[in-house]
Amino acid sequence: MTKRRVIAAPLFLIIVMSLLAACRRAPPDQPTPEQATTTPETDEATGIAQAATTTAPTAAPSATPSPEPSATAEALPTATLPAPTATTAPAASTNTPPPQPTVTPCDPPPGWVEYIIQQGDTLGRLAQATGTTVAEIQLANCLTDTTIFTGSRLFLPVLPATPTPSVTPLPPPPLVLNGSQPQGTAPITGELTYDDAYLFRIDARRNGGPEEPGYGIESVEFRISSSTVSDIYVHTEGTPGYCIFGGGEPACNPWPMVDGVYRWGANGPPVEPDNYFVQVVFHFTPESDDGSGITEGFWSFSFDVGAPE
Repeated sequence: MTKRRVIAAPLFLIIVMSLLAACRRAPPDQPTPEQATTTPETDEATGIAQAATTTAPTAAPSATPSPEPSATAEALPTATLPAPTATTAPAASTNTPPPQPTVTPCDPPPGWVEYIIQQGDTLGRLAQATGTTVAEIQLANCLTDTTIFTGSRLFLPVLPATPTPSVTPLPPPPLVLNGSQPQGTAPITGELTYDDAYLFRIDARRNGGPEEPGYGIESVEFRISSSTVSDIYVHTEGTPGYCIFGGGEPACNPWPMVDGVYRWGANGPPVEPDNYFVQVVFHFTPESDDGSGITEGFWSFSFDVGAPE
């Protein structure tokens, strides 16, 4: 029994050393054919897991960078560019000044003729008589309203075919004059004349000179007062025969009359029946000085204006 154990031990050692020697001769990194075949067959689940692991990273990078160069980033500037253009256009239009209204001139159109307004004329009657409108007449004549005045000029397309009715003014009431002769100490030679047409005049000259109208007189001042109003009319006249309302040779200016009423001057108050007092001041010229040193002379008189009986 002991002999068999001895023989078996050396044989085991020889086998082990042979296997070790074989292992040394084979490349350490090259798997045996049995190992290469066994690995994919036995670890198929591991291969699938590795394949899934390998595929997953590939998909992840592909999804991550795609937003960086995406079409959306490029489209944002493209979509934004038209917006400023649309905003700029209205701004330019807003800054453009609005058109100014055209001013229509109020000159008369070509061919319109001049017409003198008669008493009783109105724009409505004239427009009807000339085949136009009131507005056209106003525009042609620069009228801001429909007021017109007798004797004024007006442009019309044609002269009225039918004269508009006119109002004949009533004749002024006749005056009854009863006047006194002048009194005073002035060295004047003269004559006072009353007349219903021009009230009165004075033919006067200074004494001591040639017998010519107005000698030695520079001007004559008239002051008329009523029984209630002082200096109701004042006038200075320099033309011989000195007329109360001006004029002189060969005739005096007529007594002013407005709307059929006698007045104290063109713009003065109406003449009422009353007793009037007149003061006359003669202003002498220096050349006519007779050595007395008198430069002025005075006359006074009165007259009545009465209504006819």
